[in-house]
Amino acid sequence: MAMKYQKGTVYLRGEKVKIWYGKFLMYGKDQEGKEVRKHRNVAICKKTEAPKWKAEQMLREIILSETKGGGIKPALFPDNTLTFRWFVQQRYIPMRQGSWSPAYKKTNTYQLDHYLVSAFGDFPLSRLDTFEIQIWLNGLAEKGYSEAVVRQCFSNIRAITKLAKKQKYLSEDPGEDVKMPQTKSAEKPVMSREQILSLIGAIADLHDLCLLYIGIFCGPRSSEVFGFQWASWNGESLLPLGTAYEGKLYPGRTKTKQSKAPISVPEQVRPVIEAWKAICPDPSPEALMFPPSDVGNGRDRRFHVGERISSSGGYGPSLGSSVFPIASSPSR
Repeated sequence: MAMKYQKGTVYLRGEKVKIWYGKFLMYGKDQEGKEVRKHRNVAICKKTEAPKWKAEQMLREIILSETKGGGIKPALFPDNTLTFRWFVQQRYIPMRQGSWSPAYKKTNTYQLDHYLVSAFGDFPLSRLDTFEIQIWLNGLAEKGYSEAVVRQCFSNIRAITKLAKKQKYLSEDPGEDVKMPQTKSAEKPVMSREQILSLIGAIADLHDLCLLYIGIFCGPRSSEVFGFQWASWNGESLLPLGTAYEGKLYPGRTKTKQSKAPISVPEQVRPVIEAWKAICPDPSPEALMFPPSDVGNGRDRRFHVGERISSSGGYGPSLGSSVFPIASSPSR
């Protein structure tokens, strides 16, 4: 697109208080890629604060900033044809999904479409305001949605409007002053000590027993435990070397930097790991501790654990309920 030089026009408006306004042209592209232009009107300052020549100078600085300055220029004009759905699907997701893990990408894109786009999809982005967003969030809380769902919607809408302002699709951020509403606390079922002991006592398969021991008493994420290789095990701790999701291994990838730290293994669990290593099909360092052929039919079984074994050998309360889904581990 050719750069077009312009000085703009300064004029006065107002009855009681005279204000200098400026008018100039903005050039961009519509959704079909055709070059279009629109008039842009901006308030500069009160007449008492600057003479006309000063107002003209201030307008030229505004024009320079918004048309060919160092800032980010929007490719489309934020008018009524640019919808919330378009911005989420064509700008927000493409710019942010590169940093999302496969699991987060799957759940977050679903939540964006199911909650946010379904509510604001055809709404013009430029007309989105704080009141509309807050009323919508309050409505989710009043309908009994969990704190996790409402908080994810709260975080997503704020991230979207923040990016829209940064990319200059919005002049103000309507999500900046939105507040997280109070939600109903959801009960998280946990297994009692007796249920845990009964479950462990009923498992005869050493593979399943080892997998369950690590899941319950070491506290890794399910994506981490299915990414464990025998090189992860040093006799006292397990070092995450990667993660697994839906049958695919992601070497070197963990949820956070802190997740790369070794996971301490209680003394009572170590013999179980060693026993499984002694009979597993492939105990070489690069082999997976729980390869796909050992997971059976890959049914999704979830264990909600409320207690973990303490290092002294007794049972102690955990910091919180952990959910350990046993699903299909990755292929090499």
